[in-house]
Order: sequence, then structure tokens, then C-alpha cells
Amino acid sequence: MACKGENGSVAKLSTVVLGRIVRTVRERQGISREELAEAVGKSARWVYRVEAGKQRLSVEGLFEVAAGLNTSVLVLVSSCCRALGKKIDI
Repeated sequence: MACKGENGSVAKLSTVVLGRIVRTVRERQGISREELAEAVGKSARWVYRVEAGKQRLSVEGLFEVAAGLNTSVLVLVSSCCRALGKKIDI
């Protein structure tokens, strides 16, 4: 799975954009930072740093956050790609 630019180059996921998407999904579901933190076994500060784009997510962290939000990694990554104006190849 990768985000592709217009010239076919693979784009890096932006930690800032991904963080905004995590925050948006969390807020739409009515989940507090503390609740998400508890679900992923991290601190609320860690969740804040993810949402602010200051904390890079490992693959494991991305799966944990997706599970904590009751969504899939595909939803989070594809939303990030769309926000960056990129298409996603699976």
C-alpha cells in the first residue's frame, strides 16, 4: 500500500496530516484522548503528540491506533493520501 504522486513517485505519509485524521476520527466517534490512550496502552500526552504530528507512528502504533478507533489502517492511510492529493495503490 502506498500513496502515489502524479508522476508515480511514492509519497511519504505526513505525520501532521495523519495526526489530523486521527483526531478527526476520534472526535467524530466521541472518544476522548484519554479513552484512546487507554485503548492503545499509551498516555494521553502520546495521543496528543500523534494528533499534533509530533509523534511518528510505527507500523505497530498505526495498527494500535486504528484498533483503538475501531477502524482500519486502510481507512487512516487512504484518508491521509486523499488529504495529500495522492492516490492510493493497494
